[in-house]
Amino acid sequence: MINWVLTKISTLKKRIIQFPYNSINWMDIAFYYAIIGQIRKAKRSVDVAVSLSPNNRFVLRSAVRFYLHIGEVDKALYIIKKSYLVSIDPWITSVEIALTQRFGLKSKYYKKGIQLLTSRNYSNFCLSELNCTIGTLQYNSGSNRKAKKYIVDSLIDPNENVLTQAEWLLPNINIPITNRPNLKFLSEANTRKYFLESKFKESLSSALDWIKFQPFCTGASSFGSYIASVCLEEYGTAIDISKKALITSPGDPTLINNLAHALCLDGQISEASEVIGNIDITKVTPLDKYIITATNGLICYNIGEAEKGFQLYSDSVEFFKKNNDRGRIAIALYYWGKAEIHCDKTRGEKILNESEALSKELNLVEILNKF
Repeated sequence: MINWVLTKISTLKKRIIQFPYNSINWMDIAFYYAIIGQIRKAKRSVDVAVSLSPNNRFVLRSAVRFYLHIGEVDKALYIIKKSYLVSIDPWITSVEIALTQRFGLKSKYYKKGIQLLTSRNYSNFCLSELNCTIGTLQYNSGSNRKAKKYIVDSLIDPNENVLTQAEWLLPNINIPITNRPNLKFLSEANTRKYFLESKFKESLSSALDWIKFQPFCTGASSFGSYIASVCLEEYGTAIDISKKALITSPGDPTLINNLAHALCLDGQISEASEVIGNIDITKVTPLDKYIITATNGLICYNIGEAEKGFQLYSDSVEFFKKNNDRGRIAIALYYWGKAEIHCDKTRGEKILNESEALSKELNLVEILNKF
């Protein structure tokens, strides 16, 4: 893959020499730099693209995705709010509203967004994301009736982002998706749709397409590696997904944990131990800390330190219980029980029984399939 990317970069460099003020070329080369983990070069290229075309819809939306990827939230908000498009282009207005909502801020353009929706100056397709964004905001505020109205309107002529969001909202607001266009890149929505239907092979196939389409989206790779490892026990695929994703997102704790977990289950214990040792546990969220703690517990069982492994799993499950994170409780109990049963059969079976009971209650098919 890297050779192919380097060829693309070489071609784009030549184009940039010929057309140095073409912002699309600068954004394209940033994309390929990001794929191979050259974040500094990618950032410079994105900055140039934004400076050349601060009011170009494609450049703005692409730049926002990149700045969020590298954790520069303030910069993402700044370039959106600085552009005059934010008050007249529903594609940009929706980004501003979604960003402020995501980070707990108050949007200055919410009312403008409502005006754009009622103006009748735009096609249903152009308004689809804005409708979906405002619908999601209403849902998060507890206004399900208003949320339904906007989500229904968003599904008249949706794009992939809208369908993906609708798939997430579907179980909560009971809106059937009847209009599912034949989009070329419907990968994220299909990944989630098939996953909810427990069609894990189809979900993984869509996840791999999603990763190809958005190779520096950590969510795609994290989800894909989870499906491969936990749902299908295709550890080689999970390892491959995680390793490639860590090129573009080095140090991401979820990807490192998923890699270590898959390596351990694949019998590559020393590699798993080395990989998970790359995480600075003092710099991760409490949730990530205890997910990593559970994986360390699994590694300890596999290197003969069963008592330590027992304690690490116990600590993780206790944290998940305190936070009522029942899905993670069931998953951790399963892997804990499978490890413990080789040391203390009675205790291991008790842990597995608890996992099975909770998995049945939650209809956690990926775990139930293992019993």
